[in-house]
Amino acid sequence: MSPRLPLRELEEASTDPVGYRAKLYSPPRQAQGSIYFNTLRNTIFNFHKPQWTAAQAESYLQDHLAGAANVSRTAEVSDQFRWYVREYETLGWTKFLTRLTVDISLSACAPADLAISGQIARVDLVPSGGYAGWILLSGDGRGWRQELRMPLSQEALARKMNVPINEIVVGVYAFRSRSVEHTSYSATEVREAHSSLERIVQRLRPFT
Repeated sequence: MSPRLPLRELEEASTDPVGYRAKLYSPPRQAQGSIYFNTLRNTIFNFHKPQWTAAQAESYLQDHLAGAANVSRTAEVSDQFRWYVREYETLGWTKFLTRLTVDISLSACAPADLAISGQIARVDLVPSGGYAGWILLSGDGRGWRQELRMPLSQEALARKMNVPINEIVVGVYAFRSRSVEHTSYSATEVREAHSSLERIVQRLRPFT
């Protein structure tokens, strides 16, 4: 199977390329993550489905966490979901789609079989024009504006929607800090992000 670098792991790959190279070319890993945050994400995706209400989605969440050991964490996740719904409704932007997979283009110098991709949790129609791509974070979101995946995701979303990159904003819902922020990167910032990505990719080449 071809090696895949998830966008969410770009910072890890940048910080420790030698260690990450071993991880990248190891046998496929099982999906990991907190049962609480994974259930919260699935609950949010259900909330955005046609015919689903917030109450129905929250019932789904509670049913799927009914056997979880940490009762206080379950209550916190329920509260986080209600916070998300309030923030979404207050923003007032129309959800266009959810769970959009985006692929990052690489230069010919990159390993031929390497794929870099990630998921944008929600894409909205921006009232002033264009689209907004949102990523859901379990933590506080500190430093998200400096993460390489954000300008790269902006460019990838622009390509998917067939619009200029200046018609795309990208942002985060950070659940630990209960914060919602977004920005739009310039063409120069996107190019710089690609240059940084290429340097990372070169350091991830397998030994020959």
